[in-house]
Amino acid sequence: MKKIIILLFVLLNHFVEAQNIKIENDIAYVDGIEYVNIKKSKKNKYKISSIQSQEKLFVIKIITPYNVFTKRKHFLPQLRWIEKKKTIGFEVDDIKNSIDAVKFLYQFKFITKEGKVNEIELQKYIYS
Repeated sequence: MKKIIILLFVLLNHFVEAQNIKIENDIAYVDGIEYVNIKKSKKNKYKISSIQSQEKLFVIKIITPYNVFTKRKHFLPQLRWIEKKKTIGFEVDDIKNSIDAVKFLYQFKFITKEGKVNEIELQKYIYS
Protein backbone atom coordinates (compact mmCIF):
# COMPACT_ATOMS: atom_id res chain seq x y z
CA MET A 1 0.00 0.00 0.00
CA LYS A 2 2.85 2.42 0.84
CA LYS A 3 4.44 1.74 -2.55
CA ILE A 4 1.22 2.67 -4.33
CA ILE A 5 0.94 5.94 -2.40
CA ILE A 6 4.56 6.84 -3.11
CA LEU A 7 4.10 6.02 -6.81
CA LEU A 8 0.96 8.18 -6.88
CA PHE A 9 2.85 11.17 -5.41
CA VAL A 10 5.71 10.74 -7.89
CA LEU A 11 3.31 10.66 -10.83
CA LEU A 12 1.31 13.59 -9.49
CA ASN A 13 4.45 15.72 -9.16
CA HIS A 14 5.44 14.83 -12.70
CA PHE A 15 2.13 15.98 -14.18
CA VAL A 16 1.53 19.05 -11.99
CA GLU A 17 4.85 20.77 -12.55
CA ALA A 18 4.65 24.56 -12.54
CA GLN A 19 5.97 26.68 -15.38
CA ASN A 20 9.38 28.22 -15.00
CA ILE A 21 8.91 31.92 -15.84
CA LYS A 22 11.78 34.39 -16.13
CA ILE A 23 11.94 37.94 -17.43
CA GLU A 24 15.10 39.33 -18.97
CA ASN A 25 15.34 42.61 -20.91
CA ASP A 26 11.52 42.94 -20.96
CA ILE A 27 11.13 39.49 -22.59
CA ALA A 28 9.18 36.87 -20.67
CA TYR A 29 10.38 33.29 -21.01
CA VAL A 30 8.16 30.32 -20.14
CA ASP A 31 10.12 27.10 -19.67
CA GLY A 32 13.08 28.72 -21.46
CA ILE A 33 11.07 29.72 -24.57
CA GLU A 34 10.37 33.35 -25.51
CA TYR A 35 6.72 34.14 -24.80
CA VAL A 36 5.94 37.90 -24.86
CA ASN A 37 7.40 41.34 -24.28
CA ILE A 38 6.25 42.83 -21.00
CA LYS A 39 6.90 46.35 -19.79
CA LYS A 40 5.71 47.89 -16.57
CA SER A 41 4.55 51.36 -17.56
CA LYS A 42 3.12 52.64 -14.28
CA LYS A 43 2.83 51.36 -10.74
CA ASN A 44 0.03 48.92 -11.57
CA LYS A 45 0.09 48.72 -15.38
CA TYR A 46 1.80 46.22 -17.67
CA LYS A 47 2.02 46.49 -21.46
CA ILE A 48 2.13 43.18 -23.31
CA SER A 49 3.33 42.95 -26.91
CA SER A 50 4.32 40.29 -29.41
CA ILE A 51 8.01 39.46 -29.66
CA GLN A 52 7.92 38.86 -33.43
CA SER A 53 5.79 41.80 -34.61
CA GLN A 54 6.20 44.15 -31.61
CA GLU A 55 2.43 44.65 -31.90
CA LYS A 56 0.82 45.76 -28.65
CA LEU A 57 -1.59 42.99 -27.57
CA PHE A 58 -2.82 43.81 -24.06
CA VAL A 59 -2.57 46.21 -21.19
CA ILE A 60 -3.03 44.68 -17.76
CA LYS A 61 -4.11 47.16 -15.12
CA ILE A 62 -4.11 45.96 -11.52
CA ILE A 63 -6.87 47.39 -9.37
CA THR A 64 -6.46 47.14 -5.61
CA PRO A 65 -9.77 47.17 -3.76
CA TYR A 66 -9.78 46.80 0.00
CA ASN A 67 -11.86 43.91 1.35
CA VAL A 68 -13.29 44.72 4.75
CA PHE A 69 -13.97 41.04 5.53
CA THR A 70 -10.42 39.79 4.85
CA LYS A 71 -8.95 43.14 5.99
CA ARG A 72 -6.49 43.34 3.13
CA LYS A 73 -6.07 44.73 -0.37
CA HIS A 74 -6.54 42.45 -3.33
CA PHE A 75 -4.61 42.77 -6.59
CA LEU A 76 -7.14 42.09 -9.36
CA PRO A 77 -6.32 42.33 -13.08
CA GLN A 78 -8.25 44.18 -15.74
CA LEU A 79 -7.18 42.99 -19.16
CA ARG A 80 -7.50 45.51 -22.01
CA TRP A 81 -7.55 43.73 -25.39
CA ILE A 82 -6.10 46.40 -27.67
CA GLU A 83 -7.26 45.02 -31.05
CA LYS A 84 -10.94 44.65 -30.03
CA LYS A 85 -10.98 47.60 -27.61
CA LYS A 86 -12.48 45.43 -24.87
CA THR A 87 -11.72 45.41 -21.15
CA ILE A 88 -12.23 42.26 -19.11
CA GLY A 89 -12.19 42.23 -15.32
CA PHE A 90 -11.02 39.18 -13.40
CA GLU A 91 -11.30 38.05 -9.80
CA VAL A 92 -7.88 36.38 -9.88
CA ASP A 93 -6.04 37.58 -6.82
CA ASP A 94 -2.47 38.52 -6.05
CA ILE A 95 -0.92 39.72 -9.29
CA LYS A 96 1.81 41.81 -7.72
CA ASN A 97 4.59 41.80 -10.32
CA SER A 98 5.52 41.09 -13.94
CA ILE A 99 6.02 37.36 -13.38
CA ASP A 100 2.54 37.06 -11.86
CA ALA A 101 1.11 38.91 -14.89
CA VAL A 102 2.82 36.48 -17.30
CA LYS A 103 1.58 33.49 -15.24
CA PHE A 104 -1.93 34.91 -15.49
CA LEU A 105 -1.74 35.20 -19.30
CA TYR A 106 -0.17 31.77 -19.66
CA GLN A 107 -2.52 29.90 -17.34
CA PHE A 108 -5.62 31.41 -18.94
CA LYS A 109 -4.10 30.67 -22.40
CA PHE A 110 -4.78 34.20 -23.66
CA ILE A 111 -1.58 34.13 -25.69
CA THR A 112 -0.50 31.06 -27.63
CA LYS A 113 2.98 29.62 -27.33
CA GLU A 114 3.69 31.31 -30.68
CA GLY A 115 2.94 34.69 -29.11
CA LYS A 116 -0.42 35.35 -30.79
CA VAL A 117 -3.71 36.32 -29.17
CA ASN A 118 -5.93 33.30 -28.50
CA GLU A 119 -9.28 34.80 -29.47
CA ILE A 120 -11.22 31.63 -28.67
CA GLU A 121 -10.14 31.71 -25.02
CA LEU A 122 -10.70 35.46 -24.70
CA GLN A 123 -14.24 35.27 -26.12
CA LYS A 124 -15.21 33.09 -23.15
CA TYR A 125 -14.78 36.10 -20.85
CA ILE A 126 -16.38 38.81 -22.98
CA TYR A 127 -20.04 39.55 -22.32
CA SER A 128 -21.87 41.58 -24.94
